[in-house]
Amino acid sequence: MEGLSMKQKLITLGLIVAMLISVIYVAPVQAAEADDDSEIITCKVIIYEYPTEPTENSAARATSTKSASKTVVFQNANGDVLWQVTLDATFRYNGSTSVCTAANASTQTFSSSWKTRVSSCSKSQNRAYASAYGNRYSVKGKLLETVTQNVTLTCSKTGAIS
Repeated sequence: MEGLSMKQKLITLGLIVAMLISVIYVAPVQAAEADDDSEIITCKVIIYEYPTEPTENSAARATSTKSASKTVVFQNANGDVLWQVTLDATFRYNGSTSVCTAANASTQTFSSSWKTRVSSCSKSQNRAYASAYGNRYSVKGKLLETVTQNVTLTCSKTGAIS
């Protein structure tokens, strides 16, 4: 956060706290626990972009910083949230190039039958990558299935996030 004004730092901190609070107050749900692999899961993708902040002004081009997060949420057929993986990334861009400067990934589990983990997280050029997996277990502890999810965030040279 070097180079940011106190106001910008407080706004950024406020956004982070608000996101954490919204995640903390999500009520856990129990998925149906069965000894078969009949659970059908679906997923949805949520992308959130934080406000853009200019970081440098030069005669040639202004450089801006943008942070974004992408969350993939896994649900059962009833719509109960089972688990999710989130990729957070920060990018710098100036109209002619963009670069990913930071990437962090996390998982959150809402069902006792699922165990999740981030297996990798990296950044390269203008992209952030994460890979996570969820293992579903029966009541007796038998592994029923493994679901792997890859997540990518990309920033264009103009700051468009995808």
